[in-house]
Amino acid sequence: MVKTAQCPSCGAPVEFRSTASIYAVCEYCRSTLLRDGEALKNLGRMADLMDDPSLIQIGTAGTFRGHRFNVIGRIQLRYDGGLWNEWHVLFDDARTGWLSEAAGEYVVSLQVAVKETLPAFATLTPETAVAISGHPFTASHYTHLITHEPLWQI
Repeated sequence: MVKTAQCPSCGAPVEFRSTASIYAVCEYCRSTLLRDGEALKNLGRMADLMDDPSLIQIGTAGTFRGHRFNVIGRIQLRYDGGLWNEWHVLFDDARTGWLSEAAGEYVVSLQVAVKETLPAFATLTPETAVAISGHPFTASHYTHLITHEPLWQI
């Protein structure tokens, strides 16, 4: 469900592409806006995105494990090796997640409930093997657990 509001900086219409979205960037003045109920707070100007060859853009649709999603947001980081893109995705069942791309590899990150106690963050280092709910994962970049199963299609 799309929610439209007026940018407090320039008055242009701003779309929040999901009721779960609390941030949006004004397409006209590039202000980053935080939604708190009906109020909008300007957090400052968002940097322009770098040009990259990705086929995924805001509005792109796809499926992940049989569930349709639409790309509703994007962040981009520049590092020594190039660009890192992550897209905020909204599924038809109202769940949200992140789709990331680096070096031609795509990863979908979703919040899931697990019954067992997860390993303490401080114990994870790159290449640490972890089993969660019977599925093998490997710690990567100190912040992500990467599954070893093919996960999505677009």
